[in-house]
Amino acid sequence: MNNVLLMSNRLQYWQKVKRMFGANLIGYWPFWETSGTVAQDYSGNGRNGAYSGVTLGQTGIGDGKKSAYLDGSGNDYINIYSPELSAAFNPQELTLVLWGAAANDTVWTDSTFRTLAMLQTDSQNRAYIRVNNGFDFGYIANNVTKSIDTGWYGTSFFQTAITASKSLDNFSAYLNGVPVKTAQTGLGLWAGVLNSGLTLLGASDKAGARVWLGNECHAFLLNRAATASEIRKVFTLAWGDAKFLGVLGDSISAATRSWASILDGQYNNAHLAVMNHAVAGQTIISNMDAQTVASASDNADIIIIALGTNDDNAGDMTALRAEYGENIAELQASNPRATIYAMNVLPRWTNNTGATPVDKSNIRGAISAECSARGITCWDTYTVPWITAADTSDGVHPTAAGHAKIAAEVLARLP
Repeated sequence: MNNVLLMSNRLQYWQKVKRMFGANLIGYWPFWETSGTVAQDYSGNGRNGAYSGVTLGQTGIGDGKKSAYLDGSGNDYINIYSPELSAAFNPQELTLVLWGAAANDTVWTDSTFRTLAMLQTDSQNRAYIRVNNGFDFGYIANNVTKSIDTGWYGTSFFQTAITASKSLDNFSAYLNGVPVKTAQTGLGLWAGVLNSGLTLLGASDKAGARVWLGNECHAFLLNRAATASEIRKVFTLAWGDAKFLGVLGDSISAATRSWASILDGQYNNAHLAVMNHAVAGQTIISNMDAQTVASASDNADIIIIALGTNDDNAGDMTALRAEYGENIAELQASNPRATIYAMNVLPRWTNNTGATPVDKSNIRGAISAECSARGITCWDTYTVPWITAADTSDGVHPTAAGHAKIAAEVLARLP
């Protein structure tokens, strides 16, 4: 969490956010106080919150400011409710952005609900950001539930955001400026005003239910749904050196704790957003086209292709190579600033004893040759093996240790 924030034009992060959203900003609580019970609102609207049981003055995102820490139990919460906030809050059109960091890795593994944010009238009308073995984003209006989830993150600071628009019929969730899965439609019509006891950050209620375990800072609320490009900019405003990484792959890259997700907290001082298009069981021949199309709007800095292990090694290598090259060309056209890398097929075996290696030499050769022809770097994962059979659960799928090894190999090769 020792990040260094890029301060351009001498404006601090919160000032950039204020300039960006103007009158649409109805509350901004940075939680950088070092003592006291008042969570000051820096939106200019005077809608201050109150701390309860929170430890102040903790490590921040790298802007020279501090954050608040909640210990996962007791009565820790930050009450942002005020009559003035309730009057300004538009439950049909909203954006909530919040930065946080988990205290440790067990936050993502202990099957315990922990709340980062809860905006609520009652159980049938609420919006929330919480964690239960991964992020859980939700918007419930008139008992119509829309939810989006994603997996483990790590212990570095992350930025979460939710947007809801009844007029556009859209509920979206974001992690580090990147949309999480597909936006939800079919929204209900929120009924009622905010509940004074259930409009909290860091817990679900004042009795200490589902308390967050970790840090929170830079929370802000808008009276409209921000666009996807605005949410992306809100992330890059904080870290001007932020990188966006696109991944094309199969189940190895799509795992909950894949090598790609490990990079989130390790590459570029954790200033990274991963757009992971990997899907289990996919191949170059049948599925690379669809993943390439999905990557077209990423505007990525880095793209890593990790496909081929599910293709037929005895198949038509001329066709496979042509398909690979066609998609590289399309990625180069749609993501012109991206550096593209190919992670060639990892070693694999029929089981995790390593007794019987599986031949993928034809595919590796076709991929390597096409990368050379297209002028992109191809990583040889096989000659000096990146993983052993013991690093897999079944000879194919890496264990947690296997993913960590792959991530280390990737990190060593990225600029």
